[in-house]
Amino acid sequence: MQVQLENYLVPVDFDFKSDADAKYDAYPASKLRDKLESSGARLRILIFDACRNNPFRGSRTSTRGLASMQSDAEGTLIAFATGDGNVALDNIEESNGLFTKHLIAALPAPGLSIEEVFKKVKEDVYRASGRKQNPYTYDNIVGRYYPVSAPVKTPDLPADTALQLEISFWNSIQGKDQAALFEDYLQRWPRGQFAAIAEASLAKLRATGSPAPPPPAPKKIPESSSIKKQVNPKDGLTYVWIPPGEFVMGCSPGDGECRDDEKPAHPVRITRGFWMGQTEVTHGAYNRFARESGRPGAGGSGDQMPAVNVIWNDATAYCAWMGGRLPTEAQWEYAARAGSREARYGPLAEIAWHRSNSGGRAHEVAGKQPNAFGLHDMIGNVWEWVSDWYNSAYYKKRDRLDPQGPATGEVRGVRGASFLDGAWYLRAASRDRYDPGLRFDYIGFRCVRE
Repeated sequence: MQVQLENYLVPVDFDFKSDADAKYDAYPASKLRDKLESSGARLRILIFDACRNNPFRGSRTSTRGLASMQSDAEGTLIAFATGDGNVALDNIEESNGLFTKHLIAALPAPGLSIEEVFKKVKEDVYRASGRKQNPYTYDNIVGRYYPVSAPVKTPDLPADTALQLEISFWNSIQGKDQAALFEDYLQRWPRGQFAAIAEASLAKLRATGSPAPPPPAPKKIPESSSIKKQVNPKDGLTYVWIPPGEFVMGCSPGDGECRDDEKPAHPVRITRGFWMGQTEVTHGAYNRFARESGRPGAGGSGDQMPAVNVIWNDATAYCAWMGGRLPTEAQWEYAARAGSREARYGPLAEIAWHRSNSGGRAHEVAGKQPNAFGLHDMIGNVWEWVSDWYNSAYYKKRDRLDPQGPATGEVRGVRGASFLDGAWYLRAASRDRYDPGLRFDYIGFRCVRE
């Protein structure tokens, strides 16, 4: 707790009568920080998943949560489970608090620096808490430190050439009033020199109702006669036939945004065709199942909105109810690519709802152009549960025939990214994972059947 803007670690057997006692019998957090900084270690990380209110509500000297805690010493990172002045969620259903739960999941990820680990934890906790808990870090680290391993660098343009290309593109869109141009910049350089300005320009253009660019020409897809479709009478949704075939699973050639869990790219053969939902399962279809099964209904509203806030077990039960199952990761990526080896099966703005064009919410299914198999929203709108347990190393035996994923695990895989994510997440090879027992307003699913 904090007293007069000083944070204190409170012993479990601390018997105090007023917050003034903390100054004498509790341990000042700043003292712990100072001891760490005098240790001689070049890197020091201090994590507080104990952001609580001062119990003396009538006190004039205290406020909610912890006080800001800076450090002037190079090499120190201080992480709060939530921002100063706020209180962390206990997550009483599980053994760890929400922050520690997601920190444990993020730390083993290869290729992430310390800063990127805590950034991922921040995003995951913010989503999982329904935007109520927003972790914060005070970072004075110089250099790059990796808990597991540094990312494997892929061949790329020389740094000066790449920078010149970025600057040239940026100069060409300066002063323009078309949001699509700034979206294009963010798609190409999501962490570029002008990314923050581009985000601000997009927000301003949308707020002022600036003229929209002319609608793009529709993406050419096979004639409807070449796409086999059928409506499932059980849930009323349309399913598309995905023929058997081979593809290269994982990082696309020339994709500089790939993470280690997308590597190595490896050939996979899908030996049997399957029917796949043309869209994510809708709110209307899921609630029909929920009424019949007695399970909780999906979150959100509108029959054509994707069904969200559905735990993995209930998604599995829905697919069994309609006569199918969740797709494997391999089936999902094979269907998403639809024969393409590119990072995306079309221009991002035309195929996906994402952070720069969604307005921070999910949209009705099939609002964007489909891929060559006729599937909508395989990238963007909401993440989709798959059947596999998540494994950051893909499959140890590099299965080539109908891979099923690990036999056991702790978190389930999701694919496709969501309306909350930046462009670098919205790629056919991008992967993530979540606790199968939690509900999120940005995770849905679609089913497959033989």
